[in-house]
Amino acid sequence: MGNAPAGALAAPALALAAAAAALFAPPALACSSCGCGLPGSSSDVSSVGGAALLFGGESRWLVQSGISFRDITGSFNERGSWAAKPQGSTLTTVQGNLGLTYYPADGYTVGLQAPFAINRLVGAQWGSQGAVSPVDELDGVTGPRQAGGWGDLNFQASALLYRGSEDLPAVAAWAGLALPTGSAEGDAAAFTGSGVANGLIGLSFLKGYGPLELSASAAYQRPLTRPAGAVASAFYIGQALLGQAQADVEVFAGWKAGVGINGFVGATGVVDSAPTAATLSKLKVVPSLEWRPTPDEGVRAAFGADPTVFPGTNAMTDSTLYLVYFKYL
Repeated sequence: MGNAPAGALAAPALALAAAAAALFAPPALACSSCGCGLPGSSSDVSSVGGAALLFGGESRWLVQSGISFRDITGSFNERGSWAAKPQGSTLTTVQGNLGLTYYPADGYTVGLQAPFAINRLVGAQWGSQGAVSPVDELDGVTGPRQAGGWGDLNFQASALLYRGSEDLPAVAAWAGLALPTGSAEGDAAAFTGSGVANGLIGLSFLKGYGPLELSASAAYQRPLTRPAGAVASAFYIGQALLGQAQADVEVFAGWKAGVGINGFVGATGVVDSAPTAATLSKLKVVPSLEWRPTPDEGVRAAFGADPTVFPGTNAMTDSTLYLVYFKYL
């Protein structure tokens, strides 16, 4: 879910951004994943497609493949003041993610998201609690550093609680498990995960009004393990409340335009730290455009940015381009 950001092509980087969002088309509701595999983006509840994924028909599988390009722009400190990244520095990530969702029965889903990321750091590096530091102040290394690997695997399952009515939205409950399969120790350029296992539970809502679709999701994330090192990794946000809201409207046949906002408030639980130093928070705005050449497949493009006018604490900010292909089988 938005984020303590960033994270990071290689062969497997054909991978894809977990997230192709679907439209209002009962009867089955797929869960939103608050972990979506992007390092530090645990507040991107589900991804660029919307908080609640409703789809049905005779499809038994949904395959999502995509790629994202993320650039760190700066960071908020514990007082909520924003500072740009060091002048001339680069902190970028190319990430692919493969998402596979299965519908075992009407109203139920199970899914897996497998990300792969590559980071490139020049003149700066990210640290815990949203820190962005010039590298020459740390170890005298200022040249490009590039590394990557698999990110954190995400498993999820959902159940449709209420199919909705003329006045009320459809509601689904969902749960997720993120495993620490990504790197969170050693060279900062190789970081591709949070360093801990996380459990998530949440609710998603979706309502259609003719060509307009409104969706929202809210979740609670709790770490199930502790960071291995003495200091939490760059993409660790601890216990967190995550949220997302999305509006999509059909502008032409097969074309939808949308805008979403997602964010989180997290608490690292670091001992002997002031409340402001242990709290992380941020919001992201994500406009998007979706094209469906057929009802069963489509492409979605989105651009996410963290406006510095919104309050944030101990969190990196970024600009991210998402490209996602999805197909129902």
